Amino acid sequence: RASYVLADTYFGLGELSKKAAERPQSKLSEQLRQRRQARDWYLKSQAAWQEIPHPGFVNPEGFLCGNSAAAARGAAVLRRIE
Repeated sequence: RASYVLADTYFGLGELSKKAAERPQSKLSEQLRQRRQARDWYLKSQAAWQEIPHPGFVNPEGFLCGNSAAAARGAAVLRRIE
């Protein structure tokens, strides 16, 4: 159960960092820093998902959660931006 929470939390932090990078009022250097941070969170999420044997889209408590593929897509998009 904790593995799902950890993987999903890392993904959520990636989403928050990505949103922060998209703020138009931010300086370019801050946007780049936030993008890198988002990419790192997505990579951590992806690694955490790979540690879960047979992960599902629903955690053991029955709540929808992220997945390794979504984390990989997020990291790949941000890699291309840089």
